[in-house]
Amino acid sequence: MVNDQQAQWDATYDVVVLGFGGAGATAARFAADNGATVLLVDAAPEGHEGGNTRYSAQLIGTGENFDGLMSYYKALTAPMHLDESMIETYVRGMMGIRDYVKRYLGEEPVSWKHDSLDYKGPVAPIVEEFPEFPGSASYDTTTITHNFFDGALWRNLKGQVTKRLTKLMFFTKRQANN
Repeated sequence: MVNDQQAQWDATYDVVVLGFGGAGATAARFAADNGATVLLVDAAPEGHEGGNTRYSAQLIGTGENFDGLMSYYKALTAPMHLDESMIETYVRGMMGIRDYVKRYLGEEPVSWKHDSLDYKGPVAPIVEEFPEFPGSASYDTTTITHNFFDGALWRNLKGQVTKRLTKLMFFTKRQANN
């Protein structure tokens, strides 16, 4: 990882990823894994990157019932009229999250509806965000530990990027005190 005083700005990259949150970490990781040279840039000072993923509850939206999730996401995005294929792509991705967590993060996925002992406790408003929407019963959240707000998902994603630093250049904004 470099700061702006160490960076050489005459380099060429195949992929530039703006933002080192969950999506940026994932994009940079898979681009590097597929042979691309990657520049990953974040405005946060080094050690504070991670965006919303770093500070979120570490929960990923998932589900098992395609039709139910389609109904839920159509209600969730109303009154916007999103292209049906866009919603289908998103929902299919959600249905594959548990496999993604196992295969690419090397963790056993934890479902708050099926694995958590205290699902109806303080996590319920997060898991059941809009219970009045059709299909909400098919919505679930997945994480990589039996805790939430513990940073485990972010640490894993950041670790996946760190393992690939030979293929990836990471640049953050200078520390405010420098």
